[in-house]
Amino acid sequence: MWHLSLFEPAELIQVAVEIEKSGAATYRRLQEKTVSAPLKELLAVLAAEEEQHQRDFLALGQDLSLADPPETYPGEYLDYVRSLVETHLFSDANILEKMVGEARTEKEILILAARLEKDTILFFNGMMRVIKPEKQGVIKSLIAQEENHLTKLGILLKEASK
Repeated sequence: MWHLSLFEPAELIQVAVEIEKSGAATYRRLQEKTVSAPLKELLAVLAAEEEQHQRDFLALGQDLSLADPPETYPGEYLDYVRSLVETHLFSDANILEKMVGEARTEKEILILAARLEKDTILFFNGMMRVIKPEKQGVIKSLIAQEENHLTKLGILLKEASK
């Protein structure tokens, strides 16, 4: 049976890096689909920040130690982390490709980008529970940045809905 103690920190970091890599590529593709200057600019900023997040995670991964969160059954938290990974929009390239293709209007692009940010925030919050407190600062900072992305997308979505 799997237990979190068997989970390698490098695996968690690699998942986070892949999420950020996919995010940057997706934002660049969405940027090509829009004519709205404010949205194009925001998507370019988001893509660049996701690329920085990749570097941040790689640096964190060099010295990462896992905590042992309380579980109601052995392997519970690993099951949770796996569920976060498997249900993240970036986990299935075909579904993501379809969603990007179907996002035609500014509002649809904003909604998709917001969903990606929310999935990422949820995953990073899940990571927080398995990383020892002394290593959580970087993750907390990245969560705050992703929350800021979501806020910016929300403001543009509100404007686009008028």
